[in-house]
Amino acid sequence: MPLQDAFNLIDDLRRQPALRFGAYDCRSPQEFRRYLKDQGYGFEPWEFEDAATNKALSCQEEWEIQEIHDIKNWYHMLSGEESGFRD
Repeated sequence: MPLQDAFNLIDDLRRQPALRFGAYDCRSPQEFRRYLKDQGYGFEPWEFEDAATNKALSCQEEWEIQEIHDIKNWYHMLSGEESGFRD
């Protein structure tokens, strides 16, 4: 299920730094999306936005919200998608 894949990616990025580091080898947004799909995360950008927003809303600590914000920025940097977060 694509939305669940987006939730799983966020959770896995919080626990598995190697997943994040592996993405840095991607040379284009297309390669990044292919990397995610190869790792088992198949979702559309809007599904990632929904998952990240939902995760942020369920956080109880400020540092958790910041961690989700950082993951969103990382995703948007590599995917070429514009962030839905506004500072």
